[in-house]
Amino acid sequence: MKTSLPWIYLSLFLSATSLGYAQEISFFFSAGDFSGEPDRFGNTHTVGPGEAIEPRPFGNEALDDVFFDEDNLWLIYVHEGNTFLVSHAPGDFEDSPEVYMDITVAIGGTYEVILDHLDNRSEPGSGPIQAALGDNDLVEYSELNSTPATGGTAPGYPSIGNVTSGNMWWQTVSLGEVEVEAGEVIRVRVDDVAGFAEDFVTSTWNGVTLRVIELSGSILEVQVSPGAFDWVTDVSGNQFRTGPVDTAAFPTQADWLTVNANSSSDNFWNIREGLGSYGPILESFPNAGEDAPPLQTSVILANGGTYDVFFSLGDVGAVDAEENLVNQTPLNFAFEGSDFTRWHANDGEFKGTPGYNDYEMAVGEITVADGEQVNFLIDDVQDGTASRSVYLGMRLVARPSLQISEFQVSPGVFESTTDLFGNTFHTGPADAASFPAQEDWLTVNANSSSDNLWNIREGLGSYGPIIESFPAAGEDAPTLQTSVTFATPGVYDVFFSLGDIGAVDAEENLVNQTPLNFAFDGEGFTRWHANDGTFNGTPGYNDYEMSVGQVRVATDETLRFLIDDVQDGTAARSVYLGMRFVYVGPGMTEPVDPPVVPPVLPPIVLPPVPGQQPGSISGIDRAADGIISIEFTGVLQSSDSLGGEYQPVANATSPFTVDASGDAKFYIAR
Repeated sequence: MKTSLPWIYLSLFLSATSLGYAQEISFFFSAGDFSGEPDRFGNTHTVGPGEAIEPRPFGNEALDDVFFDEDNLWLIYVHEGNTFLVSHAPGDFEDSPEVYMDITVAIGGTYEVILDHLDNRSEPGSGPIQAALGDNDLVEYSELNSTPATGGTAPGYPSIGNVTSGNMWWQTVSLGEVEVEAGEVIRVRVDDVAGFAEDFVTSTWNGVTLRVIELSGSILEVQVSPGAFDWVTDVSGNQFRTGPVDTAAFPTQADWLTVNANSSSDNFWNIREGLGSYGPILESFPNAGEDAPPLQTSVILANGGTYDVFFSLGDVGAVDAEENLVNQTPLNFAFEGSDFTRWHANDGEFKGTPGYNDYEMAVGEITVADGEQVNFLIDDVQDGTASRSVYLGMRLVARPSLQISEFQVSPGVFESTTDLFGNTFHTGPADAASFPAQEDWLTVNANSSSDNLWNIREGLGSYGPIIESFPAAGEDAPTLQTSVTFATPGVYDVFFSLGDIGAVDAEENLVNQTPLNFAFDGEGFTRWHANDGTFNGTPGYNDYEMSVGQVRVATDETLRFLIDDVQDGTAARSVYLGMRFVYVGPGMTEPVDPPVVPPVLPPIVLPPVPGQQPGSISGIDRAADGIISIEFTGVLQSSDSLGGEYQPVANATSPFTVDASGDAKFYIAR
């Protein structure tokens, strides 16, 4: 790991010349987070040593009679979603030990390491803290040599009696740069500073921010600062900027923006540095009569794909749903070409308080090609409710390119639904003309055994709901059809699950039977029973999964699978729990007509017949000359068709060889 220190520590102020630049990608690590859990990028961090920290947080009743300001330990202090570590050393009462944060980065690269701390709002400089990057010497920091936030909330200092006094203020300062490989550790050391401030004043550590300078790996997230007014390119090659929608009416920056002016009557947006998760914030004051112009954030995405879209709005009150309604700070947002939607703090997820409270809204998704530009619209809210409208920026998260391994089909999906892999599926009556409406074939939690309808019950199956009928009571529910359209071509092992409610015991399964009929479209039904499958747990009903064969499909090919209750007098219930498809490998590019159930390579090997003790086909191998070798135990049988009669293969011994160029045959070992 290589480190470098800045030449001099200065307090930085926003100027008109800096507005074209914006914070790019950054990772924040809280000083009070001891979970060790990775963040959404895979980075982890630890804080220690544990013996230097009082484990009971401020506000804990067990601390009521404890002089935690004199125990020479760091105190955990939670405020509005932030968790600080504080020492009362500046009040000259204690001297807490040096502590550290070790950050293990998931992606190698060059990072700027930034200390996040707080100083005394009333007397800047009286609440200092010491910090160092790695083994460098500790340096004292306060507002006198840090960058203070230009607004936001002001936490009080924790005092004896579980009360707070005074006001802190947010500060950041660069500790230097590091170059690390993936998996390497960045250490930041922190210590308190003894002084003669008010007795409640603390050395307050909020955490550490890593700002990306250069990455050696890829990242699936684009962070968009609202303070980039000329095109800015991030480390992944994405570009973004924000400006007025109507550039003709607002041709220069001075026509629509002020810097730290806080005017509530100029009809301009005001930019303030360091108050948002992505750097500066933009705010307007509609309730004071201000109407700032609509803005447009434009993003050019380097890599095509599907992205989940989030934007953040700011609030300055307590992190409380009721208070959010009393002093509202809503913001209008729209995808280009769509109408504005009014978003409010309570509509989103609280993400922390970098200065303003950050409430992040999940607003939808986009699908783009490489290098495509997407525009998003932002405006202040003019409905009489908005004390402020505060824009904190955006986040676009690329959905990973999923490699399909398997997918599951819930029996409770009656309208065509698409999963993460792009497969679509639904279940309904095979004879849709006779059962046109859902109530013609389905009841909900009715448990009737005489209405000749399937009954759906929620949360009892491995894939959500279950569908059941009661044949032994005289019920005959209609035949069902599960339709599946495959997004990825290839060969899939096919499984379906049936449910049982008795003990997980083979003998009991025969006493109180819950069989189910299953068929590939165009084939006759096969009766399947709990003992024919594999027990896969009890999410509510016992799940017995049946391996019923293989299918080979082309892109967007639809297959249909038939399910019915069993009318042979044995079925106390017939319970359908859904299906599972396991991707085996690539297949052909053209659809199969009619559908068949082959393995990856011919010959096609059928599953064992339920209720019989099967032999075993232990392997299939295809040589370069096309000769296929089948290894088996028991008796090998073959048929010219899937539903035909199977006869023993004369003189067949394992391994049995067959020429793949010959006529197709179906094989099973019994």
